[in-house]
Amino acid sequence: MSVQEIKQQIATLSLDDQAQLESYLRVTRAARAPGFQEHIEAAHRRMDAGQAISSSELRAMLATDRSADSSR
Repeated sequence: MSVQEIKQQIATLSLDDQAQLESYLRVTRAARAPGFQEHIEAAHRRMDAGQAISSSELRAMLATDRSADSSR
């Protein structure tokens, strides 16, 4: 399937499906980025060493990140 065919198929998707596809592509690109695996491993080491955050802190961080994404 060509990129043009993919674009045509994406245009027929609902807005919700397009948003899910966008999220999937963003995560996929991030996971392939140079240094991603090392970043994740370092984060795991920090968490194992007790430098974790609470679930409420995580929710607040994600809410801030989502509001920043929506303002772009």
